Amino acid sequence: MDYNEDVKINQNELDLEWLRQPELIWKYSKELAEAQFELDKLDEKISVITAEKELAIRTSPEKFGLEKVTEGALKTVLQSDKELAGLRDTFNEKKFEINILSGALKALDNKKKALENLVVLHGQNYFAGPSTPLDINRESIRQNNKEIAMEKIKEKIRRRTI
Repeated sequence: MDYNEDVKINQNELDLEWLRQPELIWKYSKELAEAQFELDKLDEKISVITAEKELAIRTSPEKFGLEKVTEGALKTVLQSDKELAGLRDTFNEKKFEINILSGALKALDNKKKALENLVVLHGQNYFAGPSTPLDINRESIRQNNKEIAMEKIKEKIRRRTI
């Protein structure tokens, strides 16, 4: 999965971005659910193997180099077990994957909010080309010239009627 590309927004194709958004949410939600399922299965497997090894250690401590089974000794043997260590590493990697997928879903939620705001800005012509700003001095002079011209016309009309 390309997380970085999936959270980017092309503001020139907002309609396509909106159409793609639910598909992305579904894709990452499904991946997250599958990863969580695998993590749960892995956790169960670790628990079963730990219980089996613990029983074996308690039953035959001498096979594990122990004279007496104490909780500390039991924990040390289980911690140093290569099979369990490998499973714990896999477990931690899966947790990391779940954290990444959760972050991706949060990013997609932020993308949704950004898309909503971009659509509002688009509706307000925010992305329209630049407009010529109103030159207040020029407008003021133009208005003043109109008023002067109107006064001159009125004056000529009054002179003719007298």
